[in-house]
Amino acid sequence: WFEEPGVPVDHEVLALLRRAADRLSDAGAHVETAHPPISFDEQQALFFQLVTAAITPSMPDALAQTMGGTHRDWLDAQQRRAELKRIWAEWFTSFDALLCPVLPTPAFLHDQSGDFVSRTLNINGTTRSHTTLLQWPGLIGVVELPSVATPIGRTNNGLPVGLQVVGAFLRDYEAISIASTIAQLCGGYVPPPGY
Repeated sequence: WFEEPGVPVDHEVLALLRRAADRLSDAGAHVETAHPPISFDEQQALFFQLVTAAITPSMPDALAQTMGGTHRDWLDAQQRRAELKRIWAEWFTSFDALLCPVLPTPAFLHDQSGDFVSRTLNINGTTRSHTTLLQWPGLIGVVELPSVATPIGRTNNGLPVGLQVVGAFLRDYEAISIASTIAQLCGGYVPPPGY
């Protein structure tokens, strides 16, 4: 699942993701384009809702109430998370793993200006918020699935790119094994010059 409408992935990253899937297929794995039966936007919104609720205790009361919602909202979000986990569990009865981007971009320059929300990066010629970086990992993390990032190559500028291998709940070792195989097929981790 390398592409989702409205969720841009850098062209070079996308090419490396596809190449990794092709290499896995060439090695004998059954690889197909799949879209789990969930709404990316809905699951993403749930991720941000739960993250916001988790950080509001450290905020002033007025701001926390505005951002975090009520305890009832949090309970409703937990109920929806449980429903989504059941959907994913059913999906994983037909698939061993999900391959998807770790990040929508290759590595980029370290930036500490402003805050995370105000920082920007460029994806395919369009300026995006740094919050875009949370989309794929947040999508998976919110439903508590095991995920392994594995190296799959470098861009034309030598920047590293990874692939996220997601397994079924509590099948961490399977995700690790698949990620290891993909890393071997794609050349593994190569330290940057000078390290």
